[in-house]
Amino acid sequence: MIETCTVKSKTLHSDVTCKVIIPQKIEIHKVLILLHGNIYPEGAFFLIENLPKELSLEELCEKYHMMVIIPYMKSCYYISSEEYNCDRFIAGELVDWIHGQYGFKEDPELILGGISMGGYGASLISSHTSIFEKIISVSGAYITNDIIIGNPEVWGDRKPTMESAIGSYLYYFLPLSEVEDSMEKNVFASISMFKKNQINPVFFIACGTKDWLYDRNLFFAEKLKEQGIGYDFYSIPDGDHDADCFKMGLWAAMERLEHISVINRQSPMEIPCS
Repeated sequence: MIETCTVKSKTLHSDVTCKVIIPQKIEIHKVLILLHGNIYPEGAFFLIENLPKELSLEELCEKYHMMVIIPYMKSCYYISSEEYNCDRFIAGELVDWIHGQYGFKEDPELILGGISMGGYGASLISSHTSIFEKIISVSGAYITNDIIIGNPEVWGDRKPTMESAIGSYLYYFLPLSEVEDSMEKNVFASISMFKKNQINPVFFIACGTKDWLYDRNLFFAEKLKEQGIGYDFYSIPDGDHDADCFKMGLWAAMERLEHISVINRQSPMEIPCS
């Protein structure tokens, strides 16, 4: 069953529309909070209505006794600010709302995942909070370095100034002089917080080999390895940055994570792809 719900948020200072996919007549063992990618205003309605179908989320939920909730949020790369605190909403208000709304008999396992910009957001938010030990990133948009160097693939015709970046997700990364070392904005820096907070997560990273973000995902995996963080990297042959690849990556992630015990794992590991 697919529902459309509204969550009132004090930390975002707004109401948040959420798609909830929940199987009927079976016990829920897992809750996946799935963060969406960059939304252009003209495409927002299409994404909201079609993403659950494109990813076959009803079937995925049935198979893994899982509920999926997709909150529709600003295109800010899930970077928190005083006015719009993504960390507190996702890890606090939304989790509390889920438990209050659905009243599970036993607490389900919480998984944080995301697609494209949402993959970046899932990695960033999980490093800032301490409640997610399984993180899924599908075709993650790990473009911090591109933003810092002014890569035209990311910046287009815009200039790296506040005035030029207004109305774009790029605005939330500024000023550029602070990005590289920023725990709040740069996921390559923030993942060091897992060790500081004594969190031992496991990441599932999936990306198509023809996706322009493929090398960026490999670079992120290397950064995880440097921090001693367990991950599984799944290359999707000939996969591009599209719905077919997103679906394949998400389904593969759930299959792999079904067999990984984070709590009982004694040391980080890199799980080879078959």
